[in-house]
Amino acid sequence: MRLWDAGDGTFLAALSTGGATTSALTFPAPGRLRTVTDGAVMEWNLDPDQVLTTICAGPIGTLTASEWQRYTGTTEVTASCP
Repeated sequence: MRLWDAGDGTFLAALSTGGATTSALTFPAPGRLRTVTDGAVMEWNLDPDQVLTTICAGPIGTLTASEWQRYTGTTEVTASCP
């Protein structure tokens, strides 16, 4: 699933849902999105700083170039974990 800014049409991110996403709903909390994929509800954190903190705290730590492209939808890799 790809996300764009509704105001100016700027591409924001690509989310790998692992299936056919049938619905996407905004969530009352800022920076959150809920999707329905193959009947399963998924909640996404769209705040880049919070996502980076979660990734860096995990067992992997940093992303490879291919992981960066998969999870961000861009080929421009920027510094991830400090």
